Amino acid sequence: MLLKPIEFRDHLDECSTDREVGQLRLYSALDWTFRWQFTTAALIADLLGSTDRRHYRWLTSWERQDLIRRTPTLSPIAREVITLTRMGVSALQTALAGIGSEELLPQYQHDVSRINLRNLTHSLATQIAVLKLISAGKIDCYATEHELASTSRKGVKQPDALLGKAENTRIALEVELTPKSHRLLDQALIANIDLLRDKKVDGIWYVSHVPAILNSIRRALESGHITKWRRDDQYKWSRNGRVVIEKAESARFLFQHLPELARLYP
Repeated sequence: MLLKPIEFRDHLDECSTDREVGQLRLYSALDWTFRWQFTTAALIADLLGSTDRRHYRWLTSWERQDLIRRTPTLSPIAREVITLTRMGVSALQTALAGIGSEELLPQYQHDVSRINLRNLTHSLATQIAVLKLISAGKIDCYATEHELASTSRKGVKQPDALLGKAENTRIALEVELTPKSHRLLDQALIANIDLLRDKKVDGIWYVSHVPAILNSIRRALESGHITKWRRDDQYKWSRNGRVVIEKAESARFLFQHLPELARLYP
């Protein structure tokens, strides 16, 4: 699982004119949208530090240049989603070459109707969480769920995102918006413990806007064991032993309350 740096964030000091700042702003927005496949105006505002609605002017300008596309949704949490046009992807590829990146961008899904918007709330919550952690200086590289999908394997849990901070540290991000049942929580924790034991990641980072959700996960880990479950031929679940958790393993679970995620629930 490969982590990618935040390509344009560290180049602002190199800008000497308003035009160069504007170009860097554009490339940052294109890069973010490409990596997540889609985003929203609110997230672009957060990404670019717009607090006075200037981002709407930028988005309108980029749309007129045929670099982005804004598509209405029926969701109450996002009136529209932002995706890239073919020209937008081409502009991003040129910008990456300009900063010395030899990366060839993978194929982008331009057909908005084929992007999975069923999990829109969770997808946007993950974007918010990653952006908050970047802004706080806690991570400097990441891989999105879409980027991880190409290397995922059956039976191996795929995190919502993979985070990194120097020295090749890899942390699996888990965004929890609603409480899990006892069985589903057990199964998720065992899958994450397997990631740690197989040295796929160095830690697990749980984030939520609900403190009680984080506390329930902490209590499960502090108990020292997790129940294993199995399903019979009648598709009925039953307990099937337990997995013992070492203190050193539970210490590799991180928790962070992110009240910003509550804005997805109007």
